[in-house]
Amino acid sequence: MGSDLDTLITILIKPAAEENKTMCVFDPHHTIFLIKNGITSYIDFCFTCMQFESSNDLGSLVFFDEDKWFALERFFKQMGVRYEQYPKYPE
Repeated sequence: MGSDLDTLITILIKPAAEENKTMCVFDPHHTIFLIKNGITSYIDFCFTCMQFESSNDLGSLVFFDEDKWFALERFFKQMGVRYEQYPKYPE
């Protein structure tokens, strides 16, 4: 579990090269809940349109570039998350 968490944190804090914003309906979507000192935060991802929303305390997550999305999707797949509408990224 520790190395998986380290991998996820590395992906999330990696600087993104450019901003990409589009319209999104978050269907399907995946959410990560972060709990620290009794405070719950979240990041809600849509791999279909490459958008995310997060709780206000995670405001430093501004945008992800394609490399970050590819890494994040590969990580989710490695964790056994298989629900998706449109396969998009190379393995």
